[in-house]
Amino acid sequence: MDNEIINKVSEGAKMWAVLIDPDKAILETLPELCTSINMSSCDYVLVGGSLINGDKFESCITIMKSYLKKRLSFFLEIMFKYHQKQMRFCF
Repeated sequence: MDNEIINKVSEGAKMWAVLIDPDKAILETLPELCTSINMSSCDYVLVGGSLINGDKFESCITIMKSYLKKRLSFFLEIMFKYHQKQMRFCF
């Protein structure tokens, strides 16, 4: 995905993304949100936040992977308990 973004930027292409914070997302309404995102013209769906609750994060990702037709991308700095870690995933 990094190369894709770099290529688009170098071509002067405009892009936009939706950012979803799993800790603030309402799991019950996530399928509806994913449907709206699928109908949108957004280029990327980013998932991240400053603090991540492991259980809710996992539930959020599971729901989103079931409903989204767009690729999920994660590039975030998160804090698990008191340890800072940088994580990056692409699906």
